[in-house]
Amino acid sequence: MPGADGREPQGMACTNEDQAEEVSPRHRIERLREDIRKLVLMKETGPKSATWHRARVRTIWRLQRQLDALDPPRPNLLEKQG
Repeated sequence: MPGADGREPQGMACTNEDQAEEVSPRHRIERLREDIRKLVLMKETGPKSATWHRARVRTIWRLQRQLDALDPPRPNLLEKQG
């Protein structure tokens, strides 16, 4: 919504769709990793209700699937083959 001067406020001119198109895949991967890490750490600091933890775990798995779609897991070269 334009301000009193008729201009869009800073940072508000883009929609979420516009921002998604501008974000590089590498930046998106790093953001997903950061979000997953924060959610994992919230086990100790977040609310203690079972409902909250179920939602937290579902969110972690959803973000992990998104991360895997953008950056497929690499084979573990240290594992023995055959």
